[in-house]
Order: sequence, then structure tokens, then C-alpha cells
Amino acid sequence: MPRKKIDRETKTLLALMSYVPFLCLVPLFTEREDDFVHFHAKQGFLIFVIEIFGLLFFLALYLLFYGVPILRYLFFNFFFALFLLSALILMIVGVYFVLKKEKGEILWIGEISKNLKI
Repeated sequence: MPRKKIDRETKTLLALMSYVPFLCLVPLFTEREDDFVHFHAKQGFLIFVIEIFGLLFFLALYLLFYGVPILRYLFFNFFFALFLLSALILMIVGVYFVLKKEKGEILWIGEISKNLKI
């Protein structure tokens, strides 16, 4: 039995969910037929993966520099805050494209997500 076509508001809500960490998995695996939602879901998933690897990287740096408070403060606080700000900006750009109702590619993320086979 074919699935019922989703309306415009649901499509926008699912595309917006694509840029929320962890929630990006819902539209990625539920709405494969809709190109708009799936496009944004792949970009949001890639941002989520980058966030996970970034968190693991900064956790490793924190543990590595645990005995040196100045380096620990520099790497963990300053660069971690910069990383989180960058991830937030990527998510805001994605939300901006969703609200404009267009398939806008986020810088670097869009090119990589086009090649993802999810």
C-alpha cells in the first residue's frame, strides 16, 4: 500500500527536525520518498556526525591535558566553544534554507551529503 503524501506543514516540520541533534534520525529514516525532507535530513545527519566526532575529539584533548590546567582550559574551553558555535551556525543556515523552502546547500556539508547513500 503506497504511503499517503505529506502536507506542506508536516514537510517543513520534518525538514526543521533534520537540524536538531538526535532528532535528525527521524526524518532521515521515515521520509525517504520526499526529496526536500531527505535532502535536509542528510545535511542535518552529517552535521550531527561532525558534532559527535568533535565531542569525542575534545574529550580526548581534555583527558590528554588534564594535568596541565592552562592547556586544558585553552583547548577545552576556548576551542570547544568555537566548535559549538560553528556547529550552531551550520544548523541555523540549514534552518534558514528550510524556512525559505529551498534545497540550499550548506558550505562543504552540502557537497558531502549529496554523496551519502542513506
